[in-house]
Amino acid sequence: MAQMERAITVVRRVLVALASAPIIAYQRYISPAFGPRCRYAPSCSAYALQAIRVHGPIKGLILGAWRLLRCNPWSHGGVDHVPARGRWKPEAWVPPDDWAGHDNWERPAPMGLDPEHDLTE
Repeated sequence: MAQMERAITVVRRVLVALASAPIIAYQRYISPAFGPRCRYAPSCSAYALQAIRVHGPIKGLILGAWRLLRCNPWSHGGVDHVPARGRWKPEAWVPPDDWAGHDNWERPAPMGLDPEHDLTE
């Protein structure tokens, strides 16, 4: 039984390394040419690597692909952590009570615009 578990661990490590290699190559050789562009923190490539390491190659690649699909020009972005092992979604983030703006959940108005001003008039 111990040999079987050891073999599964070795296969998992090899698959994680194979799934991680293209992402690491992207981070080292392609991403520096474009600079930071991701709307999320951590970046999509860092998120994918962490997801692969936490959840394994199959679920990690699915989570990474879903993150890439969410990172688009219409996305608001923000902080998006990899969910804990065994989960598909991260815990909901709740701001502390002393967090500035915790009582205003609406999106702030763009700079220079009064949120009370109606642009349709």
